[in-house]
Amino acid sequence: MNRRRLLATTGLGLGSLSAGCLSRFTDASEGQLSEVTVLNSAPGPRTVSVRVHRGDELVHESTHELKGSDHAMVSATAVECWGEEPGEFVVAARLDGGDWTERNVTDGAEADCVEAHVSAERDGVTIARVDRCASSETGECDTETGQ
Repeated sequence: MNRRRLLATTGLGLGSLSAGCLSRFTDASEGQLSEVTVLNSAPGPRTVSVRVHRGDELVHESTHELKGSDHAMVSATAVECWGEEPGEFVVAARLDGGDWTERNVTDGAEADCVEAHVSAERDGVTIARVDRCASSETGECDTETGQ
């Protein structure tokens, strides 16, 4: 086999093999959000409000009263109320009624499914993305408690 034929055959084969895989990367800002975990690592109790948007739609809003951390254990709660439909997810949070901080948690993710961790710190709130899915199923939630 000559070099041209080998390159043509190899290129065609690789193109065929990757055709189905490339389609999942058509919009890198979309994915699935499995859960939002709200943590308080500060010593005193904190109130953390959370909003989750899928595209332009508000799919979740809740407020969490978290006990203070004793440095051995961090106070935390998990939220999962928006179903399994993929999309562009923006998580917003605020601490004790202050200013909102937001992050697009699916944009640039290395996995199809992500978690968001909202952390109440001494001086504000941070939102981190974890490129993996939680082991629990997303689904319906109690609209009164947000859980």
